[in-house]
Amino acid sequence: MTLKIAKRLQERQVGKISLKSLEKVFLARRVNPRLVETIFLNSSNEKVLDNVHDFLVERVVAGDKRALNVLLRASDESLNKNLESRLRAVDGLEYLALRRELGVWIGLLRAASDSDTGVRRSAISGFVSLASHGELKVLPSLLRAVGDSDALVRWNAVDGLKQFALKGEAGALPGLLKALKDSDVGVSTRAVLGFKYLAKLGNRQAQEKLIQLKETW
Repeated sequence: MTLKIAKRLQERQVGKISLKSLEKVFLARRVNPRLVETIFLNSSNEKVLDNVHDFLVERVVAGDKRALNVLLRASDESLNKNLESRLRAVDGLEYLALRRELGVWIGLLRAASDSDTGVRRSAISGFVSLASHGELKVLPSLLRAVGDSDALVRWNAVDGLKQFALKGEAGALPGLLKALKDSDVGVSTRAVLGFKYLAKLGNRQAQEKLIQLKETW
């Protein structure tokens, strides 16, 4: 089976490879999981990409670190120029972040600076999930994302900062201050909520800022 799949890869017929065959390849002890990675990075068949995505995510949930490594590499724009594949890889990392799979952090970090807006949106959304679990290492990425050119990325970034604000993390303040001046009302409104959370927990700077905002209104 492995030889047949390898031949199809050479002939660029990856769209004809079934999920069942992929499973056999990936689970076989003597087969390098990079074969599945090659399929994921090179296929233009949406069904195949969806199947590989689902398969890899299921394997990560089951504790297979090899599958996680494939997703991490596939989410890296410098290694993977296949946008459809990259989108699915980051989508997988986003889902795993929701399940508190901390190993996805490095992949999301790279994806947060991807040239594609959709990839960045998924990456920051994944950071929001990690922020809800109190993972402070994602805070710098959220602060940077407040300055993204895409409004939805900024929305997600502020939502992540709000998660830290709920926990009284003052490190969210610089991002919230920047977001207050955002031209998008959804971003600035979310920032106000972040200040309210911090103020309620006794943060003096947040309390003073809210007073200023009320005077302005």
